[in-house]
Amino acid sequence: MKRGFFITILSFFVYSTTFGQNVWTQLNDAPFSGRITSVAFGIDLNADGTNDKGYWGTGWDFDTAEYNDFWEYDVATDSWTQKANVPGPNRREAFGFSIDGKGYLGAGAVGFPGTFLGDFYEFDPIANTWTAKANLPGLPRWGAIGVAVNGKGYMGFGATGTVGTPFLSDFWEYDPILDTWSQKASCQGSGRVEAGAFAINLNGSPTDGRVYVSCGRNNSVRFKDLWEFNPTLNQWTQKSNYPGAERDVLAAFSVNGKGFIGLGRDASGFSSDMYEYDPIADNWLIMSSFPGTPRISPATFVVGDSVYILGGFDTAALSEMYRYVPFLRGYNTIRGNIFADANLNCQIDTNEYGLNQWIVQAIPGPYYGSTDTLGNYFVLVDTGTYSLSILPNTLQAQLTEVTCPANNVWQVHFDTTGVDTMGFNFALEVSPCSLLDVAITSSGRRRCFPNFDIITYCNHGFSAVANAEITLTLPEEVVLLNASAPYGYDVDSNIVFAVGDVLPGQCNDIQVTLEVSCDDPFDLGRTVCTEVRITPDNNCITPDSMWSGAHLQANISCLTADTALVTITNVGVGDMSDSTAYRIFLDQTQVFLGNVLLDSGASFTLFIPTNGATVRVEADQPDFDPQHFTDVAWLEGCGLDVPIPVSTGIVPLFVLGDEESNIDINCQTIIGSWDPNDKQVFPTGLTEDHFVKPGTTLNYLIRFQNTGTDTAFNIVVIDTVSEHIDPASIVVTGASHPYTLSVSGLGVPVLRFSFDNILLPDSNVNLLGSQGFISFNAIPYSNTALETQITNFADIYFDFNPPVRTNTVFNIISNYEDIDNSAQIVNGVLLYTTIQEAVSSSNVRVFPNPSTGQFFIAMDNAAEGDVEFILNDLSGRIVWQQKQQITKGNMLLPFDIKSLSSGMYLLNIRESNNFTTYKVLIE
Repeated sequence: MKRGFFITILSFFVYSTTFGQNVWTQLNDAPFSGRITSVAFGIDLNADGTNDKGYWGTGWDFDTAEYNDFWEYDVATDSWTQKANVPGPNRREAFGFSIDGKGYLGAGAVGFPGTFLGDFYEFDPIANTWTAKANLPGLPRWGAIGVAVNGKGYMGFGATGTVGTPFLSDFWEYDPILDTWSQKASCQGSGRVEAGAFAINLNGSPTDGRVYVSCGRNNSVRFKDLWEFNPTLNQWTQKSNYPGAERDVLAAFSVNGKGFIGLGRDASGFSSDMYEYDPIADNWLIMSSFPGTPRISPATFVVGDSVYILGGFDTAALSEMYRYVPFLRGYNTIRGNIFADANLNCQIDTNEYGLNQWIVQAIPGPYYGSTDTLGNYFVLVDTGTYSLSILPNTLQAQLTEVTCPANNVWQVHFDTTGVDTMGFNFALEVSPCSLLDVAITSSGRRRCFPNFDIITYCNHGFSAVANAEITLTLPEEVVLLNASAPYGYDVDSNIVFAVGDVLPGQCNDIQVTLEVSCDDPFDLGRTVCTEVRITPDNNCITPDSMWSGAHLQANISCLTADTALVTITNVGVGDMSDSTAYRIFLDQTQVFLGNVLLDSGASFTLFIPTNGATVRVEADQPDFDPQHFTDVAWLEGCGLDVPIPVSTGIVPLFVLGDEESNIDINCQTIIGSWDPNDKQVFPTGLTEDHFVKPGTTLNYLIRFQNTGTDTAFNIVVIDTVSEHIDPASIVVTGASHPYTLSVSGLGVPVLRFSFDNILLPDSNVNLLGSQGFISFNAIPYSNTALETQITNFADIYFDFNPPVRTNTVFNIISNYEDIDNSAQIVNGVLLYTTIQEAVSSSNVRVFPNPSTGQFFIAMDNAAEGDVEFILNDLSGRIVWQQKQQITKGNMLLPFDIKSLSSGMYLLNIRESNNFTTYKVLIE
């Protein structure tokens, strides 16, 4: 499929199973029920100032069950041990913290609409016992925060009832020695539940600890304000707002003097982003996003320099567990700009401009960054020496060359952390030409219903294009109802959009509404392909001087009944200097491998009895052809007019041969109905294992539909891409509605498509308008091992509803080929063993051939009955036909059709349900 919009990767770090910095690692799942709104904390068992083990308990299964079990986690062995249950009733929405080798847990809710608790307990991990402590002051509550600092515990916020009851902003200090609670100053911010909180000892001081509270919600209103509590001064101070979206039921923790907030639920759905807070600088910085599915209500505890995130909810209550190691000693920032250097002086001059959405890589790591609209980027790294370079995608590489620094590499060294350095610019010489790109994405092909497609076109070059046109070619089963742009028709009845001038970097969409005809019920299951082409053709790349000028084009047409005509034509300006290969496929099997050597304008033709099979031809281009992609043509359903059984669904199994940026082909199966929220991948891949060749571009299509009873105001699609996909290759090719895209993840790119204010009506009100889709390309890493499975699914969030998960699609990287090159060319007809046996019950010969129009047909061992003789010209038009009764045995039939003009014809002989095709030359 085609390239469309380039994505911006804000911050992306590669997955590792080592204790590297800013690295996520998935661990074994916890050995107990998945749950949300649980309590977790680490405990310092040996009083060395560092937590040694983690503890987790209570919570809710997001259905009916609440828990009071309690577990200890040993980081050294990645193992769990069950401990004494938490006293009191099973509960959710409790709070907890640890002080001086003891754990504390209290409050929460039981049942629905809820009994609220105010009890409070101390856990001794050595004795494995719980002891009741002073109950919480005031009313029982749920959704409170709990942290500890300076040897004291702190509890606050939460609510004393359900919706409509007061949401609290009070704050209390617990003294574990005196077992007493004392009230502190209330926060000036709004009362809230399910907020995030962490504590930090500023500059490592054991007595200057601060408490930080952010996010949460008050009924349906969410927050992102950040408040700092100073226990010494008993004072709250507002700090820099959390930079992510307002959210609740999130993850919050602190490690090595920095605070972290991420995951949770915002107005668009569930999140996986993560931000770090520096209390000294009072600023936030985006970190590696959580690599698992976006989720709410995970629990966290810190042991050593690592944080452990576990549980939560995505589409079900989870028991998954991940370890995150932040930048332990801090980090360094490398900054620079990527720009078009018009005068090649390696300086950014006033008439020059930065380049948007270019990826920068620092090795070792690797660490990634990308440019903004001004061309600025930053990359966060550890100490050490790094090689910094840019990673252009295919289109970018065609049009640019790095002039500074030499060899596209900066060497950057850091002996310590906390360094913010800049000036590592990349100057690019750009080709002063245009590069047009077009893609078409479809909502589907539902018979008898309107469907809509989006045509996306862009100019990725560095000069404007004048008078651009887009030609839309539809299959005969599909008709145009309307379009969002004016259109006309060319001489071949193709639809033409005159889109005019296209400026550098400009992208636009055209929506077309199409309908599949109801005329033929046998269309169900068939594949129909829609093609778009944008002109003028791209000519940015200077052809290699070794190129002969030859260029091959393959075509297939159904002449009559069960015979396909394959034509390979040299449409280039030069003769071929050497032969190239072509391959013929019937269904999934390659049945013939041949070679062609053609002068300019010359054609090679081949007639293929299909017996209902899907025919595919691939023609390799001559050496040094700038459009080096193999040309492909296919034909499905030749034989429907016999009728005989025909194969369907074969076309999408293969790549479509539309790699040239100014052409795109979209193939869909005609269906009667479809899952309104699904995932598709093209090519599907061969066999039930979905084999694709290494380096194959995979096009993913996510379709969604509002099947509810009210308008969907905001929709978010979260797609967690396989770890085997190269993130630099991900390109959005089309979308049904305007969207914003953010990319995060660690080793596993997580794409978040936000359709804000989409106002998607429900399907009962507007069936066509209730649908939407997003499509993107992705390519596996070039070193992906054979037999690797590439899987993908998406989660679709409609407003505040739980996500709808699509089906999972997969491909397996393989060199698999189904080859049986036993076919032969006889008299210009490709005969394949299984077809030969099926299409002729007689031994048929035509002679003389060539002839003047007088010839004989000899039939040996003919069966008694009617035989029909049909003569077609190469366009498929019937020019002569005759039916004759024959008797059983050997027959010699004379024919005289001298009235025909000279040329090549196709003689079709039909005996009962059998069919034979011969090429006949009349002089």
